[in-house]
Amino acid sequence: MSLESESYFMKVADELVEMAEFDQELKDGLQWIDSIAQKSGNSFYEVLAATFIKHDVNNKAKEWMRKKVNET
Repeated sequence: MSLESESYFMKVADELVEMAEFDQELKDGLQWIDSIAQKSGNSFYEVLAATFIKHDVNNKAKEWMRKKVNET
């Protein structure tokens, strides 16, 4: 990840933390991510990025499966 994209990601993550003040579900999710980060010795940003990537990969896999099922 380039320094510019890393900086942008951290800014977005910080904005999510600020928005969590008004959204309990978001706040709970970010607190869970923070607890995972602390337990694993990784930074909050690393675990958040990994969570986003996993979510994206899962969505793409589901879409791929949907297309394959519809082809048959």
